[in-house]
Amino acid sequence: MTDHHHRASLPTRVWCLRLLLLAGILQVVSGSALGADRIVLGVHPYQPDYVLQDLFRPLADYLQQTTGLPVEIRVGSNYEDHVHAIVTGEVDLALIGPAGYVNLSSLYPGVPLLGQIVTNGEPVFTGYIVVAADSPLTSLPDVAGHRLAFVDRFSTMYLVPYAMLRQAGLTRSSLSGQAFLGSHYNVALGVLAGDFDAGAIKAEVFDKFADRGLRSLAETMLIPEHVFVAGRGLSPEMETLIRQALQDLGSTADGVAILHSIKPSITAVAPARDADFDPLRALLRFLDEGAE
Repeated sequence: MTDHHHRASLPTRVWCLRLLLLAGILQVVSGSALGADRIVLGVHPYQPDYVLQDLFRPLADYLQQTTGLPVEIRVGSNYEDHVHAIVTGEVDLALIGPAGYVNLSSLYPGVPLLGQIVTNGEPVFTGYIVVAADSPLTSLPDVAGHRLAFVDRFSTMYLVPYAMLRQAGLTRSSLSGQAFLGSHYNVALGVLAGDFDAGAIKAEVFDKFADRGLRSLAETMLIPEHVFVAGRGLSPEMETLIRQALQDLGSTADGVAILHSIKPSITAVAPARDADFDPLRALLRFLDEGAE
């Protein structure tokens, strides 16, 4: 009698139990191979590594208590590296900016959304193209022939402002140069120091530096806030657990304190919708189609 005939003669319940056991073994092996003995929380490098390690430690501790697994914080070496880590499963969950998410979703269709940051009660934010308060520049076309500073070539606050410049009729060749300084603070300080004629920063950084001599040249569109996503390889069970844990944060004082440790203006983590990023997709598509 063949093995196939032997299996077919087993009682249905016993055969189903074997299948469930095999599925469980495969899941354990797969999870072990992906490092299921720990959780890796990825963060894009919008501030220096040591600063982000401190800001996200309370969240990591909370997730450790929730999952029962040690949580390690991984700060990407740059924005492109951060997206790569999510796609390859090097991180289990990650916070990512809106332009980064649009890029990620094209590389990893159906990437699971775990939640969206809510800042001061709103799931959107703005940024500014800024100049020194005494700058002669008064409109976007005036930027032609000047040197600009940005955070990172893959950051939202490069791609959106650069699309705005393109809509104003400017191209890279219209500028005397551009530089990527790694953080919003560096951009603000670079403009204040006179090293750059203009720069792009998010609103919260502009608010901190406006009274030190920065002026807004233009404000961006409303941009969907940052989102938490699951890395490739996170189990569905863990995905569900972490999604609920993140979205529970805004409902308790302790949870809000954890969010405030990341940024004082964060008030909650809300359910996220991919469709909310469609206007940003359209703007970035305009940028791609008109690339030099």
